[in-house]
Amino acid sequence: MNPAVMTYSFSRALEAGVLRLPDVVRRVRALGITRLEVADAQVGEGERPALRSALAETGTEVICYDLSCDVNAPDPAERQARLSRFHGQLEQAAELGARHVMAIPGGHSEETPA
Repeated sequence: MNPAVMTYSFSRALEAGVLRLPDVVRRVRALGITRLEVADAQVGEGERPALRSALAETGTEVICYDLSCDVNAPDPAERQARLSRFHGQLEQAAELGARHVMAIPGGHSEETPA
Protein backbone atom coordinates (compact mmCIF):
# COMPACT_ATOMS: atom_id res chain seq x y z
CA MET A 1 0.00 0.00 0.00
CA ASN A 2 1.21 3.49 -0.84
CA PRO A 3 -0.99 6.04 0.98
CA ALA A 4 -1.36 9.71 0.11
CA VAL A 5 -2.45 12.74 2.12
CA MET A 6 -4.59 15.68 0.95
CA THR A 7 -3.39 19.21 1.72
CA TYR A 8 -7.05 19.97 2.41
CA SER A 9 -6.63 17.98 5.62
CA PHE A 10 -4.49 20.86 6.88
CA SER A 11 -6.96 23.61 5.92
CA ARG A 12 -7.39 25.06 9.41
CA ALA A 13 -3.66 25.31 10.07
CA LEU A 14 -3.04 26.75 6.59
CA GLU A 15 -5.83 29.33 6.92
CA ALA A 16 -4.63 30.33 10.39
CA GLY A 17 -1.08 30.77 9.10
CA VAL A 18 0.22 28.12 11.50
CA LEU A 19 1.53 26.11 8.53
CA ARG A 20 2.44 26.82 4.92
CA LEU A 21 2.24 24.20 2.18
CA PRO A 22 6.01 23.50 2.26
CA ASP A 23 5.58 22.75 6.00
CA VAL A 24 2.79 20.31 5.17
CA VAL A 25 5.04 18.53 2.67
CA ARG A 26 7.78 18.14 5.26
CA ARG A 27 5.36 17.11 7.98
CA VAL A 28 3.76 14.32 5.96
CA ARG A 29 7.18 13.16 4.76
CA ALA A 30 8.26 12.82 8.40
CA LEU A 31 5.31 10.42 8.75
CA GLY A 32 6.64 8.34 5.86
CA ILE A 33 4.15 9.67 3.29
CA THR A 34 5.65 10.43 -0.11
CA ARG A 35 2.45 11.13 -2.08
CA LEU A 36 0.35 14.27 -1.79
CA GLU A 37 -2.92 15.55 -3.23
CA VAL A 38 -2.68 19.34 -3.52
CA ALA A 39 -5.66 21.72 -3.51
CA ASP A 40 -5.08 24.64 -5.90
CA ALA A 41 -7.04 27.01 -3.65
CA GLN A 42 -4.36 26.53 -0.98
CA VAL A 43 -1.40 27.44 -3.20
CA GLY A 44 -0.56 31.11 -2.71
CA GLU A 45 0.95 33.09 -5.59
CA GLY A 46 4.36 33.51 -3.98
CA GLU A 47 4.41 30.02 -2.51
CA ARG A 48 4.99 27.98 -5.67
CA PRO A 49 8.83 28.07 -5.65
CA ALA A 50 8.98 27.07 -1.97
CA LEU A 51 6.44 24.31 -2.58
CA ARG A 52 8.42 22.95 -5.54
CA SER A 53 11.58 23.03 -3.43
CA ALA A 54 9.94 21.17 -0.54
CA LEU A 55 8.60 18.52 -2.92
CA ALA A 56 12.04 18.01 -4.48
CA GLU A 57 13.84 18.07 -1.12
CA THR A 58 11.58 15.41 0.38
CA GLY A 59 11.03 13.29 -2.73
CA THR A 60 7.29 13.82 -2.39
CA GLU A 61 5.12 13.26 -5.46
CA VAL A 62 1.98 15.22 -6.27
CA ILE A 63 -0.38 12.47 -7.32
CA CYS A 64 -3.38 14.72 -7.87
CA TYR A 65 -3.95 18.46 -8.20
CA ASP A 66 -7.48 19.59 -7.26
CA LEU A 67 -8.89 22.72 -8.85
CA SER A 68 -12.20 24.47 -9.27
CA CYS A 69 -13.17 24.96 -12.89
CA ASP A 70 -15.91 27.39 -13.83
CA VAL A 71 -15.36 28.44 -17.43
CA ASN A 72 -19.00 29.08 -18.22
CA ALA A 73 -20.03 32.73 -18.45
CA PRO A 74 -22.48 34.54 -20.75
CA ASP A 75 -19.98 37.32 -21.48
CA PRO A 76 -17.33 36.16 -24.01
CA ALA A 77 -14.57 38.23 -22.37
CA GLU A 78 -15.37 36.81 -18.93
CA ARG A 79 -15.53 33.29 -20.37
CA GLN A 80 -12.09 33.78 -21.96
CA ALA A 81 -10.67 35.12 -18.67
CA ARG A 82 -11.98 32.07 -16.82
CA LEU A 83 -10.62 29.74 -19.47
CA SER A 84 -7.21 31.42 -19.22
CA ARG A 85 -7.27 30.97 -15.44
CA PHE A 86 -8.10 27.28 -15.89
CA HIS A 87 -5.18 26.85 -18.29
CA GLY A 88 -2.92 28.55 -15.75
CA GLN A 89 -4.07 26.11 -13.09
CA LEU A 90 -3.29 23.19 -15.40
CA GLU A 91 0.18 24.63 -16.02
CA GLN A 92 0.73 24.91 -12.29
CA ALA A 93 -0.31 21.27 -11.84
CA ALA A 94 2.22 20.29 -14.50
CA GLU A 95 4.95 22.41 -12.85
CA LEU A 96 4.38 20.49 -9.64
CA GLY A 97 4.59 17.18 -11.50
CA ALA A 98 0.99 16.20 -10.82
CA ARG A 99 0.11 12.87 -12.38
CA HIS A 100 -3.63 13.63 -12.31
CA VAL A 101 -5.92 16.65 -12.09
CA MET A 102 -9.33 16.67 -10.46
CA ALA A 103 -11.33 19.52 -11.96
CA ILE A 104 -14.31 20.37 -9.78
CA PRO A 105 -17.02 22.01 -11.91
CA GLY A 106 -18.27 25.36 -10.71
CA GLY A 107 -16.59 27.99 -8.60
CA HIS A 108 -15.57 28.02 -4.98
CA SER A 109 -18.47 28.33 -2.54
CA GLU A 110 -17.69 32.02 -1.98
CA GLU A 111 -17.94 32.61 -5.75
CA THR A 112 -21.22 30.75 -6.21
CA PRO A 113 -24.31 32.93 -6.02
CA ALA A 114 -26.87 32.06 -3.33
